[in-house]
Amino acid sequence: MSRNMRPSPVVAPRFRDLFGMVGSAMRGIFESSHSWRAEPKEEPAPRVEPEDDEEVRSLVSREKTRRMMNRMEGMPCTYHKGYVDPEQVAKMTYSTLLGTDMQVSQLGMGLGAATGSYGKVDRETAVDAVRAAYLSGVNYFDTAPTYGYGRSGETILAEALEGVPRESYYVSTKVGKVLTQMEDGILGGHRWAIEKRYTRADILQSVEESLKALNVDYIDIVYVHDPHHAPGLKLVKETAIAALGQLQAEGVIKFIGYAGYDTDVINALVRQERAMELHREGIPKLTQVVQCVSRYNILDHSLTKTRASTFRFFEYALSSKLGVVNAAPLAMGLFSPRGPPRWHPAGEPIKAAAQDVVAYCQAYGVDPVRICLHFAFSQTSIATHLVGMATPDEVRTAVDAVSTPITKEEAHCLNWASARLEELNINSWQEAGAVWNSDGWLTEEATYSQRLSDIEVINTGQVPIHGKTSHKQQYLEGYGSRM
Repeated sequence: MSRNMRPSPVVAPRFRDLFGMVGSAMRGIFESSHSWRAEPKEEPAPRVEPEDDEEVRSLVSREKTRRMMNRMEGMPCTYHKGYVDPEQVAKMTYSTLLGTDMQVSQLGMGLGAATGSYGKVDRETAVDAVRAAYLSGVNYFDTAPTYGYGRSGETILAEALEGVPRESYYVSTKVGKVLTQMEDGILGGHRWAIEKRYTRADILQSVEESLKALNVDYIDIVYVHDPHHAPGLKLVKETAIAALGQLQAEGVIKFIGYAGYDTDVINALVRQERAMELHREGIPKLTQVVQCVSRYNILDHSLTKTRASTFRFFEYALSSKLGVVNAAPLAMGLFSPRGPPRWHPAGEPIKAAAQDVVAYCQAYGVDPVRICLHFAFSQTSIATHLVGMATPDEVRTAVDAVSTPITKEEAHCLNWASARLEELNINSWQEAGAVWNSDGWLTEEATYSQRLSDIEVINTGQVPIHGKTSHKQQYLEGYGSRM
């Protein structure tokens, strides 16, 4: 089937059934070599017409042979000979993302930086960065409709990976938030704003548009983007997740998850789903993966701190075989040599400490990016870390951090940075100097002009601030936030 002849999830049920059979067979092949994984619940085999049977058998046979050869050669299941240098793949670390059959690279690529979220970057450079990552053994790419104008994060990924086997990489995107144009005389007559859309129709439409922009027949993971932005958890569970569950059953998407900074909300959603499952026999877990944004880096490592509520969720996720993806190990550019974007929510005390860390590293000839990545990669319980990389040079720096051990100078700088940041005595950037409104949520107005000048996108979403909980307590009430 031609890449440009992608069937719609509405008009091509036969193709979805065919994909569902192949996907189920491949999961069985992969899981047979991982006995520690829980046995999946049996699901009725999708029906296909007789003329499809031979094609299914042929596809399964070829994929089984390829994956078997990869295992014998010590390669990840995504490896396709002739597309990626095996020496580069050998330098990368791969592991299975819990809750899935995905053998993900330890270094994943987030497309936010490639679309200009942290500074202007031209499209050609962004495309080259994606290709450099793929050729270096990176096999997991994450994007969202809000990453760049016109879903440019998704279209950049499609352009960069055009022609490579679809089975050679994983892609995730998100639903719940989209960029819309507002006619108000800004930016050449238009203003771009982030709109929150969590209804069933919105979710189905968003996935369909992502399939077109990515130019793929299926998406590996679809996350509900920032569920704390939705009007309430009930809407997320009963509409957004239910809609994604339908698409998952049809084979349009493989796995479902949540992505966001507020782990309290994600925790409440995930635990309630599993509590419901105990009372509803035969109902599978709807979410398999969570993406925690900026919750494990040299500033905020509450994901693994025993005194933080986030840690209790992390422990629960691991014991429940729920995949955890760590996004933004550089704290959303806070420790980048070029400095954080002006819209960054951290207060001045944290920004000043981050600048001290960068300056100290540079005085020792150390790249601060490397110490941040070494810190993140040391947490082996997390399968993959999504790093924003806008240029091929940034890709090479990140890849090098995977394949080379930390040096004596880097270890010294990391220890100094840890001590400097401990002086702040906080768990996250939002506990010191962030802009709060009366309900304890970061306001869009405070960073309007800064976002406009930096990335030309108006972020009208609200980010929850820990410590100011009047609105948040009402939001979580009755949904098991303290389970």
